[in-house]
Amino acid sequence: MRQYERQLFDLQWAQHYSDMSQTLHDSLGYALTGLLRGAEACQVLAQEPSTEAHKELQKMLETLQQTAQTALRDVRGVVDALQRPTRESTDNCSLTASLQALSNQLKKMACITVNIHSETDFRSSATPVILACIRESATNALRHGHASILEIELTCKDSERTVVVRDNGCGADQWTPHYGLSGMRRRMQELGGTAQFTSYPGGGFTVILMWKEGTPSIRTEISASLSATISS
Repeated sequence: MRQYERQLFDLQWAQHYSDMSQTLHDSLGYALTGLLRGAEACQVLAQEPSTEAHKELQKMLETLQQTAQTALRDVRGVVDALQRPTRESTDNCSLTASLQALSNQLKKMACITVNIHSETDFRSSATPVILACIRESATNALRHGHASILEIELTCKDSERTVVVRDNGCGADQWTPHYGLSGMRRRMQELGGTAQFTSYPGGGFTVILMWKEGTPSIRTEISASLSATISS
């Protein structure tokens, strides 16, 4: 009994720390990439003598300040969550609405256009995970692809959900999945889904996320199994 309790405890904390490290990577990577892109835009505006350019520069600086403040809150949130684990929400959140907010933020912060294609109000209990993957896709599009346009397609067919993220960046014929792409795959696998990546030189980068709504996550099944073993 004590052995199973210890296994459950270790599993929960390992999952928790893994989630927090991934969240820290995603939030800081996204914010810092936006700050760098915004700083480049500020350098261009600073060289323009017109009053209009100076007004745009002021707006951009205010946006960058807000981005830095948000990143600082995210870091504090991660530190707080490490001390006090919280349970994940299972409510169906609107991914469409969350993406619209992300689109507005990217336009202000990094001067990138985000086009969202969805026939319905796309709702899912996996919205936080999918949104994190899309933010990582945007970060990579800016940092590595130097993209200016991001196309996001949301489709539903019965319980099947698909999100496709394409950018117009430089693309590549070879790439090595590091922490960001590997983190996407891990998160989607935990949902019982998949994350696929395609790219070629001059053709941008494409991320395809697929999962079934209502499928218990792998970590939930493992935790439930250990809990059942302890209770029996």
